[in-house]
Amino acid sequence: MPALSLLQKYPWLTGFAVLLYSIAVTLPHEKVQDWLAIAVVKPLGIGTFYLMMASLALSALVLAGFVFARRLPRHPARGGLVTYGVLTLILVLLSWRFLSVNNSELAHFPQYALTGFVLMALTLTVTETLSWVTLLGGLDEAYQYAVIHPTWGNPYDFNDVVLDFLGGAIGMLLCVLWLDARPRLRAGWYWKPGILLLGLVVTVGALMLLTNNAVVYEDKQRTDYWFALSRQTPMGFWFFDATWGPRTIHAIAPLEGPLVILGLLAIYSWLDRRYEFRIAG
Repeated sequence: MPALSLLQKYPWLTGFAVLLYSIAVTLPHEKVQDWLAIAVVKPLGIGTFYLMMASLALSALVLAGFVFARRLPRHPARGGLVTYGVLTLILVLLSWRFLSVNNSELAHFPQYALTGFVLMALTLTVTETLSWVTLLGGLDEAYQYAVIHPTWGNPYDFNDVVLDFLGGAIGMLLCVLWLDARPRLRAGWYWKPGILLLGLVVTVGALMLLTNNAVVYEDKQRTDYWFALSRQTPMGFWFFDATWGPRTIHAIAPLEGPLVILGLLAIYSWLDRRYEFRIAG
């Protein structure tokens, strides 16, 4: 695909475009949500809107499956791609059912699939791509948590970061279909900026918690810490709020979130341990 070579040829421009895209879909979050409520949800009804979102998501999933079926037989890494394609499909369905309160959350998947596709073309490394997706998705949720809804009694939304991660995984796998794959002969793929930066964020966050400069749950009796990962007391394993959506979901706890995301990253990193990816042709 000539476009992939073009993305590789101008890495700084590609990276800047990804950053602009991320800003463009993050900053107007509340305005877009309000517009949808007035222009789409109100005239259609919430039930019809949820059905429409599910239909669009299913159509996109069928299209992605068609692309996989067409490209997969000729790909040198088809065994790994089949495994991770099935795994990603299962995780997407499970996260839709148990991590998202309503079907409007399905927008996370295509939004970050585009990011994952472009970043995979740029980095040619699965773990690096998904590390940047995690960082961008984390910043998106941090903006909502600290800026858009600073007074809400809610936790930092690791549920949505997981949805973002899986959306990025979809885009990454679609991009790999147009890349050449060879057995990896060289180590050192993990010394990449995105991987190191994510590791630094996790390390600094852990140190801040250990030194009481940050807390897991908000403590209104204290003013000597920088931030709290949740402004809500522990909710238990299952969560339901009719004002958020119709489904009972699992609310990922503040300390559980990083472990889940790092675990997913470790699982997907097998592709980097097994293959080297290059622009085909």
